[in-house]
Amino acid sequence: MALENNLLNKVSTSDILRLMEKLGIPETSVRYGNDCLIFPTICHNTIDNDPSHKLYYYESSKRFYCYTNCKAMSVYEFIINSYQARGIKMPFSQAYMILDSLVNDRLKHG
Repeated sequence: MALENNLLNKVSTSDILRLMEKLGIPETSVRYGNDCLIFPTICHNTIDNDPSHKLYYYESSKRFYCYTNCKAMSVYEFIINSYQARGIKMPFSQAYMILDSLVNDRLKHG
């Protein structure tokens, strides 16, 4: 658990935006709130289903909250749910590797 939390401490807003882009949500469709980013609910929908903007990422807690269906999620749970909505089974270790890759890429390239 310490390893997972250590990585979460390094996650930046730009990492979340890059994650969402990787999942098919361009930055142009992101809405900005007070201490949060608001996205389409791809945690239980595909982008083709025209999901509502009720998925919030709270920057201070580094957690997602889906106000439609999924409720509170860690970044890892969000990744797993998003792939599962596309019919892809994703183990925690692979969700960790996706996030780790995004964070390390940013840290290497500034």
